[in-house]
Amino acid sequence: MGSISVLRDKLLLLTTRCTCRRKSSRRLRNEVKGIEVGSQWSEEPDVVCREAKKLFEDRYQVTHDYRVRLGTVEFKTLSLEASSGMIANFTEEEIKEAVWQCEG
Repeated sequence: MGSISVLRDKLLLLTTRCTCRRKSSRRLRNEVKGIEVGSQWSEEPDVVCREAKKLFEDRYQVTHDYRVRLGTVEFKTLSLEASSGMIANFTEEEIKEAVWQCEG
């Protein structure tokens, strides 16, 4: 019984090592080594981070030109009484009535 336990532990350790190596190699493969700023290549981490941040800010900046404008649309509104009824608690009578109206 003890040898099976040791074998299982060794297999788990080997699997864990392989998984870690795989993650590590993927991380190295996806790592940004440097970036071209103007006509200069830079591998300085601060420069790479700043330029990457600037790239995404520029690319995903919200523009007001594409927003939907509803200035002339008039929506239906609820009266004060109807709107307060939307947040009021149900009475026991309302619940009973709703349950008894259900078929089946």
